[in-house]
Amino acid sequence: MTTSERQEKLKQFKNAGNVLQDVVKAIKESDLNLHPIPGEWSINEIIHHLSDAEAMIYLRFRKAIAEPSQPTFVFDDKEWSEDLHYDERNTQDAVAVFKILRTSTANLLQLVPEDMWNFNTIIHPDMGAMTLDDMLVYYENYTGNFISKIKAMSK
Repeated sequence: MTTSERQEKLKQFKNAGNVLQDVVKAIKESDLNLHPIPGEWSINEIIHHLSDAEAMIYLRFRKAIAEPSQPTFVFDDKEWSEDLHYDERNTQDAVAVFKILRTSTANLLQLVPEDMWNFNTIIHPDMGAMTLDDMLVYYENYTGNFISKIKAMSK
């Protein structure tokens, strides 16, 4: 990825907190816990998943920068959803956590030297070695896909 492409991707990555916040503001409170697709998460559950996933992303980027080439861990999103009571928790709290973690990580990534982007990695149990560039693309797309799903569910 070129430096200018990375800078554009970083802008999108950082802006995801604002996008999520705006999308959630447009949803009626009464619609947040509906399950329009049986067996699928509600909007509120998706938002809590994004918030918890963002905590992992926050740690994974720091691990790749400070302790490169080390394994990271995954979490069982079904277990977390149930055991952490996603369906009973406050949506705005999850949005706030997502936004602050995403902003903090994006600000840190602005400071990463050019040579680290394709050299520093984490070892993801499911995806193998991921460079900082790989992570930036993957997590920006991951979040974008969930935000698109929330938009579609709220129509």
